[in-house]
Amino acid sequence: MRRILTVLAIIAVILAGLWSAGWYALATYADRQVDAFLTEQARRGVVMSCPGRHIGGFPFRLRLSCSQPVEFTSAGTEAATPALAATVRAERPQQVETELASPLTIKAPYLAEPLKLEFADAKMTTGFGGDGLKRATVDVMGGRTVQGAVTAGLDRGQALVKPTEAEDGTSVQVALRGFTITKDDLALPASDLALAADVAASPEAVLSGLPGLRQSGLELRQMSAELKTGGARVLASGPLRIGPDGLVSGQLDVTITGIEALSRSIKEMPDGIREPGQLVLAAISGIGVPAEVDGLPARRLTISLDRGAARIAFINLGRVPPLF
Repeated sequence: MRRILTVLAIIAVILAGLWSAGWYALATYADRQVDAFLTEQARRGVVMSCPGRHIGGFPFRLRLSCSQPVEFTSAGTEAATPALAATVRAERPQQVETELASPLTIKAPYLAEPLKLEFADAKMTTGFGGDGLKRATVDVMGGRTVQGAVTAGLDRGQALVKPTEAEDGTSVQVALRGFTITKDDLALPASDLALAADVAASPEAVLSGLPGLRQSGLELRQMSAELKTGGARVLASGPLRIGPDGLVSGQLDVTITGIEALSRSIKEMPDGIREPGQLVLAAISGIGVPAEVDGLPARRLTISLDRGAARIAFINLGRVPPLF
């Protein structure tokens, strides 16, 4: 028995040595791959930095950390975060978990002032397969962003990006809970928003963000959204096209319940917002077709958008500002 235990101990030491050697070899390879990746992205015009870089996580993880401010620059857009860490676990080698440090600051030509996003916790998980990105999820807790006089906050925000079942586009799902917006005297009630869209672009193109959108625009082959706010519920669906200039075109079928609660909220809004809000509500009440949602009375109508110009039948609702 003692001899068996001795043999097992020797085998365990050998395996531990092999594992350690393999881990350090993999860490060295990963460090070289990071250099190659940053060089390739810079060649494409996307400059990223990772100062204070360190690879750790022995024995069952690879953890790349950038302990000093990380910067990203592409097509005139700049983003910065105080630090980040990306982890690959042995049991899930095709999944990368990235943690961001607050705040995230974004500067871009289409933003009048820098956008600053603060949060209690923010994580992004990306999964890769043999032919590239398979899915990406983002989870933000206690988020708050400020741009000029506008402040937006949320209790929790979640997003999922993955290829569509036909693999000819991207499925995007977003859920915001406890979402609020304030500007001067305007304070919109806390809302919950759920959004799903079938995007005619690859996941990589969608995740690359606004620089690519300003060149090609974005086509939402089908979009559906649900907004719950102040006792009202708004459902919208339809195809949309966002041009390279950020202007929206398309058609939305909109169904609204709790119109009375929505009316009370609009009455409490400041001048300049209350009047157009009441105009839209009057159009909904007068032109909308009676409907029913989950046993509740509702109104249904169609909003047409032509390069930002919004209409309900013959009523001009004004213009939707460029999205970027």
